Amino acid sequence: MKINFMLNYLFNYLFNKAFKAVENNARENPNEEFKKYHGFNGLLQVQDNPSDTYEIIKDVFKVAENLGIPCNIDFNGARQNGVGYYQVNK
Repeated sequence: MKINFMLNYLFNYLFNKAFKAVENNARENPNEEFKKYHGFNGLLQVQDNPSDTYEIIKDVFKVAENLGIPCNIDFNGARQNGVGYYQVNK
C-alpha cells in the first residue's frame, strides 16, 4: 500500500513537471491556480480558443449553468468536469 502511494505520487509529480516544462501557455493574466498546472516557457504553444464561437455554444453553456453543471475555465487544472472552452495548440 505504501509503495503504491509513493509510486503514484512520484508519477504525478514527474508528469506535472514534464508537462509544465514543454508547455508555453499564452493565456493572458493567468491566476495562481492556473500557474500551478501550466508552463509558460516551453516549445508547445497552447492558447485559448479563438473568440469566434458559434452562438449556440454560448446557449449550451447557459443551459448547463441553469442545470447546475459548473463552469470550468481549465480542463487541465484541479478538476476536469464542467463546461467551458478548451485550450488548443497553435
